[in-house]
Amino acid sequence: MPVAVVLFAALLSGSLQGPVTAQVAPAVPGPNTLTILIRNTLAALNHANLTGNYTVLRDLGAPGFSQANTAARLSVVFAKLRSQRLDLGHIILLQPRFEGKPRIDKRNMLHLKGYFPTSPLRIKFNLLYQPVANRWRLFGISVNTVKVGTADKPGAASNLKTKAGAGARLPLPKKRPPQ
Repeated sequence: MPVAVVLFAALLSGSLQGPVTAQVAPAVPGPNTLTILIRNTLAALNHANLTGNYTVLRDLGAPGFSQANTAARLSVVFAKLRSQRLDLGHIILLQPRFEGKPRIDKRNMLHLKGYFPTSPLRIKFNLLYQPVANRWRLFGISVNTVKVGTADKPGAASNLKTKAGAGARLPLPKKRPPQ
């Protein structure tokens, strides 16, 4: 059964607003760094699902992600994925494939969307990273699976999320988390 999980920290809630300072926008990292980011994130999610302990996944995130999500909350969000007993460990050996180019948005967030060519279920990801102290830190994560035959059809993943209700979506905080 396809599974989808979606989790995003306070993207539009104002948590990224602050004093305007002159800074250079970060560049999209090279292919090796992108692969390492994706594999590390999905490995952390896999370990969290295997152990039921989401503290490392939370602590690897950007401050906004960590403040918006307790380990208990992450456990609830990923319960459906965990119940499917999907082992993400084998993706470490595979090269991720991108859907569209990795990009940096106007808030300096790095967006990575793609999949791992697994079968019979394709593992799809949509990841968002924030630069923190010269390091990319997880700010949002969406992981889902689709059957290989449907994975290449436009809208297949989004249809599975809405029709099957297999995902979980956290509400965005209305206020900036306390610092």
